[in-house]
Amino acid sequence: MIAKLIEFSIRNKLLVLLMTAALVGAGIWAMQNSSIDAIPDLSDAQVIVITDYPGQAPQVIEDQVTYPLTTAFSAIGAKAVRGFSMFETSMVYIIFPDGTDLHTARERVLEYLNYAKGLLPPGVEPKLGPDATGVGTDISLEALRMARDNAARLGLTQRAAFVACNYTAALSGPFDLIVSNPPYIRSADIAGLDREVREYDPPRALDGGPDGLAAYRVIAPDAARLLAPGGTLIVEAGYGQSGPIAELMSATGLTPDVPPKADLAGIPRAVAGRRLPR
Repeated sequence: MIAKLIEFSIRNKLLVLLMTAALVGAGIWAMQNSSIDAIPDLSDAQVIVITDYPGQAPQVIEDQVTYPLTTAFSAIGAKAVRGFSMFETSMVYIIFPDGTDLHTARERVLEYLNYAKGLLPPGVEPKLGPDATGVGTDISLEALRMARDNAARLGLTQRAAFVACNYTAALSGPFDLIVSNPPYIRSADIAGLDREVREYDPPRALDGGPDGLAAYRVIAPDAARLLAPGGTLIVEAGYGQSGPIAELMSATGLTPDVPPKADLAGIPRAVAGRRLPR
């Protein structure tokens, strides 16, 4: 059987090459368009209490803010309570047992917070950390793993999810804000980039197609579909691209902010478009 297969392949080289090319092409397409939840969130429910105490050193913050708060929250039934004292700021992480709903955890912390305020110096007001959540996407599993690890180090695992997909292909929305730094280098210009850029960054993180706008043609219409009324899309633009990107946004029904935000060199760099409420 194997001998016949080898003989067939030798006699039909062109057919074998065409089939191989088709399989490679199908694999690339599937990698870029398949919706895969690559990094599921298995972390515990976690609530952050942030307290500002202007002008105070870390040791003062520890003695007068962080220690009283961690002591007060130790009776809340949490899995762990961890406090961190920095210049002018205290951060207390209350980590709840497996299966605790995040909304329920925040309500319990808020109840204890009313009591804990009385343990702090006059005028010092602790507050809950923001309840915003975000979803990061990339077609690189390695990049997603690094993003997940960064989120864990910053205590954001409960509010950050990561999905392997091409831009927003696997997302359904609605979102209040979409931010992207897509590849925007023209294909013909990549060879002339500085060596540390050309040889360090993956080609697909640089190549924006013949005119550098290929990614924006995908992102703009998807953002118009995914944004909630009043939501905003913000993208980074290459040199001379802010105008064409604003036109792409307008064509999808988004209203561009004028003028775009410039970088320190005065180059228009951040282009925003809003989905206006109707």
